[in-house]
Amino acid sequence: MTTTAVTLPPSLAFLVSNFHALVNVKLDGGNYLLWRIQVENVMRANGYFDYLEGTVECPPAQIQNTAGVLGPNSAHTLWKLIDSQLLSCLTASLSQTTLPYVLGLTSTQRVWESLSNRYNSLSRNHVQELKNRLYCHTKLTTMEAYIDTIKDYAQKLAAAGSPLDEDDLLFHTMRGLPKSFNGFKTAVRTRGVTINFEELVTMLNRIISDV
Repeated sequence: MTTTAVTLPPSLAFLVSNFHALVNVKLDGGNYLLWRIQVENVMRANGYFDYLEGTVECPPAQIQNTAGVLGPNSAHTLWKLIDSQLLSCLTASLSQTTLPYVLGLTSTQRVWESLSNRYNSLSRNHVQELKNRLYCHTKLTTMEAYIDTIKDYAQKLAAAGSPLDEDDLLFHTMRGLPKSFNGFKTAVRTRGVTINFEELVTMLNRIISDV
C-alpha cells in the first residue's frame, strides 16, 4: 500500500513559529488564568482548540484499503504530527517550576487537563489571598511605598486573571489612608468630579510635598 506524505498544515506552521509572541507569559503558580486565556484564544483563532479539549480523537494507526489490506493511516500520522507540535508549544510556555507536573504526559489534551486540574483551585486561592492582602494594606511608611504596594497587588491580580477596575483601585487607596487624611477623603468624595487612580496618586503626592 502506498502512503501519502504528511506535511505540516500552514496554519500550524504559523502557530508554531509565532507561539512565543502570541502567548507571552510562562505559566507559574500565580498567573494561570492569564496564561489559560492567552492559550485558549490562540488555539481557537488558529483552529486547534479541539486538540486541547480532546474532542478530536486520534484515528487508528492502520486502515484497510479497498482490497481489505491493512496499511498505514495518513490521518493518524497527521493527527500525531499536529498534536506533537501543539504539545511542544504548550510545554514551551511552562516555567521551570511547572514543567515537572506534566512530564511523561504524551498528548496536548492530557497536559491541558492536568494543568487545569492543578491550577484552577490554586489560582482561585491565590486571587483571594491577594485581594485580602490588598484590603488589609494601610499606609504605614511613605506615600511612595504605599502606592507602589497597591500597584504591585493590582499587577499581580491582573496576571492572575482578575484585574481590578478603576473604582476598586480608588476604594482600596482611599481606605488604607490614616485618619489624618480624613479631610482629604471627604473632599475627594464630595467634589462632584470623578477622578481616576493616577489623578488620585498625583493629588496624594502633592499633599505630601506641601507638608
